[in-house]
Amino acid sequence: MSNPYKIPAPSIISFSGGRTSGYMLYKILDAYNGVLPEDIYVAFANTGKEAPETLDFVKDVEDKWDIKIYWLEHYFGEEKPIHRTKEVTYKTASRNGEPFERLLEQRGKLPNGFCAL
Repeated sequence: MSNPYKIPAPSIISFSGGRTSGYMLYKILDAYNGVLPEDIYVAFANTGKEAPETLDFVKDVEDKWDIKIYWLEHYFGEEKPIHRTKEVTYKTASRNGEPFERLLEQRGKLPNGFCAL
């Protein structure tokens, strides 16, 4: 029986910084004996609205499990496509909701079409 956590490469793992997401990442890492293949990437999408403890947890996972986590934030570019992503770090990550607020200002509504302001 194959291990369901041994995902095919190349892959991107979206790590939210929550406990369940951390557990999933742990199980995937364990399936590879603690070392992810070079073409499996872990991404954390920072909205700037996360609790400080969430950012600390993402950083701790990165450090203690010795894996590269790509800290990403949305921004608007000058030309199409205007929706862009930039890489940040634990130190430079927005902490006051800037990426999310800019998105709300630009779109005039929440990103999820099923939610109302």
